[in-house]
Parts: sequence; structure tokens; C-alpha cells
Amino acid sequence: MLQSGEFIHNFAFVKNVSVMASFIGEYSCKLDDKGRVPFPAAFRPAAVGGDGAVRLVAKKDVHEHCLALMTEAEWDTQMAFINQSLNPYNREHQTLRRELLRDMAALEVDAAGRILLPKRLTEKVGIGKEVIFAGQGNKIEVWDKATYEGGSLPEGDVASLAEKLLGNSNNFKQHQTRSIKQIKENSVRTNRHIPRSCFAQGGRGWLGDTSQWRVR
Repeated sequence: MLQSGEFIHNFAFVKNVSVMASFIGEYSCKLDDKGRVPFPAAFRPAAVGGDGAVRLVAKKDVHEHCLALMTEAEWDTQMAFINQSLNPYNREHQTLRRELLRDMAALEVDAAGRILLPKRLTEKVGIGKEVIFAGQGNKIEVWDKATYEGGSLPEGDVASLAEKLLGNSNNFKQHQTRSIKQIKENSVRTNRHIPRSCFAQGGRGWLGDTSQWRVR
């Protein structure tokens, strides 16, 4: 069982060669009487903005009985996708847009390292005093502790689902090719250094010919 404040998987990071934040790990924390809860310190480097503040967008998750927290940059990406996908002159599209934008709040980590979870949101998803922060890559899920611990799939079911949805090797190769292309484009666009660990000896690693790349 998780203990209050226990760190389960010990890291969250910002990718060196991508502009996407990545949240990894699980924390067990407690809400105080005002609805404030410590924001996991390991998540902060991936959530900090250009001005040094940590601001997040909170919303009810579309599929699960939990809250989803994301950076402002990630929310901008999702809004761009919504705007591109939905026709403002189509009633069904506008209904979906309205529902997707319900139950949201802007959060900021205070000087004591806490965020205030609005009561209307915690009540919506049944969050009590004990919560779990679960890193999900580009977002953080906030769960009621008992709900989270009681909802995991058996290992065999996870393996079967992974094989069904991710087991196509052709899809994996296509995704890998797209990821490498994106990493290169991000590096050129942001003029970022590429960690030497990405490459094999001789300047040719899993990212291909790196002779013209800046390596630290």
C-alpha cells in the first residue's frame, strides 16, 4: 500500500531533444481542509514555464473518473487539435466542444509548493482526502487513492491489451521514424544540443548521420 508522500517511481524529466514535457511517477498525498495538496517536486521541472512559475490546466478526464493536469503548452496543443477538428457551424461539433471545455480550472503552484484543487472538480470525480498523482507522459492524472488502487488491470490483461494495440511491428517502425524526424526538426528549430548518449561511435547512432549535429 502507498504511504502519504511516498514516491513510487523516482523520476520525472524534460526531454533534452524535444519540446514536450514528460511526467513519470506516482505520488500519494493528502488534501488539507482548504483543498490544497503538495505538487510533487519531481514533476516541477517538466511543468515550469518560461517565467519560472508552474501553471497547470486542470479538467475532468474524458474517459476516467479522475482529473487531468497538463501544462499550458500541452493544453494549447490540445486546443489546436480541437479547433482544427470541430466545425464551429455544426451543432453537434459545438456541443462536443462545449462539453470538452466544461469542468476546468487554471492552477498555479504557490510559494509552499502546493496547488489548490477546486472543490467542484474534486467532488465531480469523487476525490477524498487521500489522492494519487500519476504521471502519464504528457499529463498528470489526479485520482482518489482508493479508486486508483482498486482499478488496475491484472498483469495478464495488460499484456494482452498491449499486444493487441501496440503489437503491430509495422506501426511501431512508422512511429519510430516519425519520432526521429520530429526530434531532428525540434533540434534544428530550437538550436538545442543533442546528448552524446543518443549516438553510437563514429557519428552514426539511432538518429542516423549526426556529423552535422551539435553534440555536447
